[in-house]
Amino acid sequence: MVKKDGKSIKPVNYTIDNQKITFEFLKSPLWSAADILRGFLDPSEYRQPVMTLLFLKRLNDTFEENAENLINKEKAKKILMRIEEAISSLFLKKQNDQSIISS
Repeated sequence: MVKKDGKSIKPVNYTIDNQKITFEFLKSPLWSAADILRGFLDPSEYRQPVMTLLFLKRLNDTFEENAENLINKEKAKKILMRIEEAISSLFLKKQNDQSIISS
């Protein structure tokens, strides 16, 4: 037993009805669920739903990447615009000061 703050803690027991969860234990219900979801598809027809799911997963992943990149680009654009505004205002102020001096 592990002790934490003076109290003993029992390790987590990963069992269901006192049966250890293994791959073999999960395999049968998972295959049964897969058979129900497939319905009456021939094995040769599995490609269509699987490829559709893979396509949607890829589309989702690239959308999230692109959205994040666009947000970062937009933030960078705002920062660059502020810098440009600051530089241009300093430059215009300097030009105005020189024109006043030369008059």
